[in-house]
Amino acid sequence: MVCGATHRADAARTLSVSPQSKVTQARQVVVKFDEAMIAFGDPAAKAPAQVHCSGGSSAGSGHWIDDKTWAFDFTQDLTPDMRCSVALVDRLKSTAGNALTGPR
Repeated sequence: MVCGATHRADAARTLSVSPQSKVTQARQVVVKFDEAMIAFGDPAAKAPAQVHCSGGSSAGSGHWIDDKTWAFDFTQDLTPDMRCSVALVDRLKSTAGNALTGPR
């Protein structure tokens, strides 16, 4: 018997979102997936997430670094009193058509 987390073979998942917890300086959020989420180089690729901040401006822009990594760059450093969250869009699927599982 094998114990531990299970992962469906027909599901994509989020590997990491950083930074997390309290940080002293943040200028970027990075989301990494375990499967290709876009055709790399697609200029029309949509953002897989929305970034929301309270306590200040969350102005910035998102871009794909590669087919599995998306980044959101803030136009200014976040202040210590700001709290931000990243919410993945509904019905997000990989290029293989696999639905995203795990935390949203």
